[in-house]
Amino acid sequence: GGEVCGTLTVYSTETGFFGPHEVALLEEAASDVSFALDHLAGEAQRKQLEESLRTISMAMEQSPFSVMITDASGAIEYVNPWFTKVTGYTLTEAVGRNPRILKSPSTPPTVYQQLWSTLARGEVWVGELENRRKDGQPFHERSTIAPVKGADDRVIHYIAIKEDITGLKRDQEERRSLEAQLHQAQKLESLGSLAGGVAHDMNNVLGAILSLSSALREGADPFSPVAKSLDTIMSACLRGRGVVKGLLYFAQKDLQEEQLIDLNDLVREMKELLSHTTLQRIQLTLDLQEDLGRIRGDAGALSHALMNLCVNAIDAMPKGGSLRIQTAALDGGVLLRVQDTGLGMAPEVLAKAMEPFFTTKPRGKGTGLGLAMVYGTMKAHEGTFELHSQSGQGTEAILRFPPGRVERPVPRQEAVPAAMDAPVGLRVLLVDDDELIREAVGPMLEVLGHTVTTAPGGPQALAFLREGREVDLVILDMNMPGMSGAEALPRILDLRPELPVLMATGFSDHEIAPLLKDRPTVSSIRKPFSLKEIQAKIAALGIQPAPGPRP
Repeated sequence: GGEVCGTLTVYSTETGFFGPHEVALLEEAASDVSFALDHLAGEAQRKQLEESLRTISMAMEQSPFSVMITDASGAIEYVNPWFTKVTGYTLTEAVGRNPRILKSPSTPPTVYQQLWSTLARGEVWVGELENRRKDGQPFHERSTIAPVKGADDRVIHYIAIKEDITGLKRDQEERRSLEAQLHQAQKLESLGSLAGGVAHDMNNVLGAILSLSSALREGADPFSPVAKSLDTIMSACLRGRGVVKGLLYFAQKDLQEEQLIDLNDLVREMKELLSHTTLQRIQLTLDLQEDLGRIRGDAGALSHALMNLCVNAIDAMPKGGSLRIQTAALDGGVLLRVQDTGLGMAPEVLAKAMEPFFTTKPRGKGTGLGLAMVYGTMKAHEGTFELHSQSGQGTEAILRFPPGRVERPVPRQEAVPAAMDAPVGLRVLLVDDDELIREAVGPMLEVLGHTVTTAPGGPQALAFLREGREVDLVILDMNMPGMSGAEALPRILDLRPELPVLMATGFSDHEIAPLLKDRPTVSSIRKPFSLKEIQAKIAALGIQPAPGPRP
């Protein structure tokens, strides 16, 4: 063989050089071969191009992203199947129309202005849009929109590749909501601890004032100006005790003696109470499900919570409206819903509504503790409190009690009335770390005819008893540094097993309940207490003074 070039030279190793005729034939054959090679190369390129186009077409058709192509004026020329799946518009319905068929009024106009301004500069726009499907349902997209330019650098098309992020946005919103709830719960937990500490100190201050004013009032002329002033002081202390009690609701430390409560009866009692006061301009309707079961809890705390919700609802309807209270069994638990048609709350107000001392009411019209107390009461009942509201669309409060708090009613035993004749001349050991309480409660007990010895803590009280001193009653504070009342109690009873002990606490009887179990000589009283209250409590103990010298 030889080589085909611009000029053909062919030779054979066997016969020598070809003649002119043979050369002409070979040149014609080489030309045919060259043409065939050129044709084959063009066919291969065409097939490769067709294959590329098929690949691109399949990718567009099977893409998990919406693809839309428009002409330079914005008329839709192509959409892929995923676009149809997301928007509900078929290819036939979309072609020839403008992308504004997807436009949602929820997307600010500034977003569209920025979009077209970017495309007009020949740049790529990337952003998020809220659009609407063919059925009107909203959805969120993350879009990349780019101009497509021709050979003369003019824009001839626009292509948009869009990802449906509706589920992602929903998940993000739920996560933000949960994070906000967690932050709110942590903040309220901290404030609750602070409220509990403040309440304890306030109880001692109020206790000192109430004890001394009670003692002075007992010896004053009932018709004298002094007696009237003392009555005012005592009333103020009792009112302050109510505020402190509210703080303890918020601090989740004030479930008193628990009992089985018929929630429907509690709602009916609230309606009866409101009907005589503030319901003249309000239409109150009850939607109560029967056979709810009974809730194990603090009736006073729950009544207080419901009253707060109803009063807030009524205050939010100055020109009248409707108030609806509903009870329902739900997933083994119980739900209480309070709805009104009032003014509602703006988002920034709703976010702070359960914070203590936050109020939108005029000065003197509210303490800002109402909803905080409801929140604390529900946490103390192991339940939840939800508040939903929009400006101008009323408010909905939902209280949920877990299944563990719902019980079947049990027969209640009739309480044996205690004798009201209080003994006198008791030898009382008053144990409290607060000097105000020792200096105030001591004189009050002395007014009742008792002899009082004070001790600033558990160790001093135990030392007093080890000395063999006779004592008829110990009044023992629960919350003391070093050795608490709960720690001192068993040691006191080890020394004097039959000695009556009255546990005094600013928190709840519920916390003391384990200390009273199987200890018939141990009882409790709530701080601060008045002269009449301590007198009644001592009378209920039925103590007889023991013989022996007074301390």
